[in-house]
Amino acid sequence: MFVYKMKKNVYAFFLSNMMLRISVDAIIFSFLWFYLSDDTILSGITYMAFRTFEIYLMPFSSYLPDKFGRKTVYNYCYISAFICCLLALTALIVLESTLQMIVSVVTCLLLGGVVSILPTNTTSLLHDRYGSRSKVAFRVGSIFASYKIFLSPIIGMLTTISFGSLNTVIISTVLLSIAFFIKEYALINIPNVKSLDRVKFSDTFTSLFNSLSIKYEKVFIPTLAVINLLMTPFFMVSLPHNAANGIYPIPEFVVLLDMLFGLGIFIANKFISNKIPDKQAILIGLFLLALMLSFGSGDNVYMAPAMLFLGGLGLPLIVINITTIRVNNIPKDKKSMYLSSLTFWSLFLNPISILIISYMYKYDLTNNVQNVYFCISFSILAYFFYNAFTFSTDVINQVKGQENEKNN
Repeated sequence: MFVYKMKKNVYAFFLSNMMLRISVDAIIFSFLWFYLSDDTILSGITYMAFRTFEIYLMPFSSYLPDKFGRKTVYNYCYISAFICCLLALTALIVLESTLQMIVSVVTCLLLGGVVSILPTNTTSLLHDRYGSRSKVAFRVGSIFASYKIFLSPIIGMLTTISFGSLNTVIISTVLLSIAFFIKEYALINIPNVKSLDRVKFSDTFTSLFNSLSIKYEKVFIPTLAVINLLMTPFFMVSLPHNAANGIYPIPEFVVLLDMLFGLGIFIANKFISNKIPDKQAILIGLFLLALMLSFGSGDNVYMAPAMLFLGGLGLPLIVINITTIRVNNIPKDKKSMYLSSLTFWSLFLNPISILIISYMYKYDLTNNVQNVYFCISFSILAYFFYNAFTFSTDVINQVKGQENEKNN
């Protein structure tokens, strides 16, 4: 009976969470598309605002729920997202010119804060309620994460391109309203836990810089930072630019590309990621991503889908294996803070790349964009390949040794 009730609540919890994330993605893309037709730079600024708050709040995302209560902060995330929907509607219906742009940027900043705090808090909430049984809940979470990969482009991109930014925001507002009531049901039996005695605000700054000295991060941080540096403008500037400027047969073609990337991620997670040794998997993943970045944003409509699918296969091979090695090198009592800090360092360059690529498109440097993707992506592949031999053997043996000890 407990397991049945648990699954019912957990499904409701992740369903509302998924609906919130889809709504946020849809609003962000609606702004990006709205400004893209007039000015690539303005489009880039709105998305940069979102990513800036999402990334630079990340080191503190594990502190806020501990101070104010995880359930309280989780509720505020939904309320903040709903306020953002109202701001977005106001910007698109009532406002014009400079004031419209200012409200758009403020909306994106607030949504970035919501997305930054939500993931860490979600994990903590479920563990507070279910303890040792939370592994079942996390499996359900991975299922809904896969659903989001497919649904987000349909609700966000397809709706915006086909019916306009305003209609997308209206749909997102309705979706978020439904998610709010589902969330209320899911949180009924979850306590509002605070852990201020265990975590100090100063610890967030300490962990931010101490995380740089963790073993092998001199390889992992540059690798992930460069991947994110390229992938964000690739998906949120290059592909929408192609769709808006008639490079694809129809603008909705970009939705197909996103779904193929998601399909590659799903297949790699389900069938491939656990069958290849760590070092080889990361190298293969980097190579596949380099192919996607180098050849996936061009005007060849036959090559682009294949490249996006290959890139989707490559991403989990990198992330899963680097995360596995990372977790074994982080002190157990500071795992949440250190992981937040490492995620921050892996993303902190994103806002810069969004502006640079947007600038290149605005001033007709389109051909150079692909050259930038090619040179940087294959350079980081070479960098990782050179450094991989310094950590592969002993770390993998260490991980295997720990697993053998647990089995014994």
